[in-house]
Amino acid sequence: MRSCLVTLFISILVLTQLQAQQISWSEQQTIGVLDSQALRPRMTISAQGPVVVWGDPPSTLYVSTDPGTGFAAPVIVQPAGVQPWATSWAGADIAAHGDTLIVVYSTGAQGVGTLYASRSTDGGETWPDTARIAPLPGLEARFPTVAYIPGQGPVVQYMEFDPGWQLPRYVVSRSTDGGTTYGPPVQVSAPYAPGEVCDCCTGQAITGDGAVVALYRNNNNNLRTTWAATSTDGGATFPVGAEIDQTGWMFNSCASSGPDGYIVGDSMRYVWMSGATNGTKCYYGSAALTDLNVGSNAPIHGGQVQNLTQNFPRIAGRGDTLGIVWEQNLQGNKEILFRWSVNGWAGLSTPDTANVILTGAQSTPDIAFQNGTFHLVWENLATGQLSYRSAVITTETSVPVLTGEPGSLVLFPSPATEVLHISLPQKAATLLVYDQLGKVVLRDKASATIRIEHLSKGRYSLQCFSNDGALLGVGSFLR
Repeated sequence: MRSCLVTLFISILVLTQLQAQQISWSEQQTIGVLDSQALRPRMTISAQGPVVVWGDPPSTLYVSTDPGTGFAAPVIVQPAGVQPWATSWAGADIAAHGDTLIVVYSTGAQGVGTLYASRSTDGGETWPDTARIAPLPGLEARFPTVAYIPGQGPVVQYMEFDPGWQLPRYVVSRSTDGGTTYGPPVQVSAPYAPGEVCDCCTGQAITGDGAVVALYRNNNNNLRTTWAATSTDGGATFPVGAEIDQTGWMFNSCASSGPDGYIVGDSMRYVWMSGATNGTKCYYGSAALTDLNVGSNAPIHGGQVQNLTQNFPRIAGRGDTLGIVWEQNLQGNKEILFRWSVNGWAGLSTPDTANVILTGAQSTPDIAFQNGTFHLVWENLATGQLSYRSAVITTETSVPVLTGEPGSLVLFPSPATEVLHISLPQKAATLLVYDQLGKVVLRDKASATIRIEHLSKGRYSLQCFSNDGALLGVGSFLR
């Protein structure tokens, strides 16, 4: 009986914690130049803050960074004479490690041409370094994506094929010198996937916990399912490859949509689009890294009518905290949907509409996550700009939280006028203070006291993080 009561008590604590954790949305911001073409945004987090890259055809690739004061004026990435290719469903990709940013992109008609990697070491202010990645002589290449391995450098996944669109396959090229040079391609779709890869579908390279995963859509006589290949040696070899999509989608045309994922421990979580049942819908799944044995596969937002289409899903997270964004289209009305959880798939929230303007011009989103904040960006087709919002995870300080999840911080006095005192947890390294709109108003090293006299009067939330980005504690105070 005592063990049953303990189990019940723990269950109540877990339920209370999940109910208490919520998100606080920021205002919607615009990025880019009005009436231009801000296409296919991709986002990462550098030491400076969130960074977005996008294409403005026919010849420009832009990056903008938000150091906590709003997104800066766009900076051109590519060197003179290079014309990056971009469209709404394919284009550049970006990865970050500290102040180092790597942007990969292709050139040429339909993105078939030379692949480049541009590097910034000052958080995106300047882009002095550009390296050629592919293709090898006599071959063609397109669709580069990039991820970063700390201590090694970027790994780039891209599509390689023979002239005339023959034998498309996915390969990985890695850098072991921080992005100065890139090695020869390593096969990731061959010899595992039968047939050929879907030549109009982007892939995605992901890294984490010492592993590299190459995600892509295959095409085996019009069976267009998602596959993966894994590496534990920094992308030098990919000894494991398998199908990770159980939908069995048969489709005799271009899908033009690829998967995304993130690594958590010895497994990965991933998302993709499939038209196998009930129209075009988005799905999520999990798989072990060692053998790619698939766990759950399920619709991201099930129960929708057939003519409601979902596409371009993206996912970001750390551990059991995750967020998913996707495009939803009902009779021409395009919106960006968002779900999140601090308890893996089991804790997914109900879908929320990320876009503030509901007149159906939102498309192709992306998402990044760090330090308890989700960062969302998407195309605004009506203005030719990008739209951005952040969503901060908040917790009521009076609610008990189990070990392994962020705890409550004691902050005093409240209201405070000049100095705020903080009961710091072990391994505390960084403090972030957010206003009621979810905007970062103070970023500092962890300290038992911080000065807040420069803040306006109002309610603020404070989050504490470790050196590796783990959320250690949350609290709120009045100024």
